[in-house]
Amino acid sequence: MKLIRGIPGRHRTITDPFAHLCDEPGIDSQTETSLAVKAIQEGTKQVEEGIHQADAAGVALDELVAFFRQATDMITVVASANDQQAGTSEEISRSIEGISGVTQETAAGLQQIARSSEDLNRLAQDLESLTQLFTISATTAHGGTSKETCSRMNSSRTSIDLEENESALLQEEASFN
Repeated sequence: MKLIRGIPGRHRTITDPFAHLCDEPGIDSQTETSLAVKAIQEGTKQVEEGIHQADAAGVALDELVAFFRQATDMITVVASANDQQAGTSEEISRSIEGISGVTQETAAGLQQIARSSEDLNRLAQDLESLTQLFTISATTAHGGTSKETCSRMNSSRTSIDLEENESALLQEEASFN
């Protein structure tokens, strides 16, 4: 800051950029006033530019705030979708566990059916072996009998004595004659 000469005994202070003009010899008070007005106008102009720049910065900040709000909203939506996906994944996992349990039960049931089928097959074979042991007698039209016996016999599975069976059949046949 510099002092400006004016009325004797009074001094004014002004800021740069025009202070150097006041130090020049031969400047009168009218010129000083004119220079002061120019300095005020220049200062006003700079203040207006500053206000303009501050307004532009305010608009830019408002845009940034709006952008960050949108980003926050997007993050919230993504987080919500992520939570929904996690819930859906848990449901799928529980469903897969349920399907796995049903599959294991079905496999156990199929194994039981296979064992039962094997048991039935053995019983059918045993029954077939036993039916081959029986002798069928039929009366003919002439009053005689014919005897048919099955040739296959499983001796390890039966306790029937063939000789007793044959002699009993012979006695029965003799009683008819």
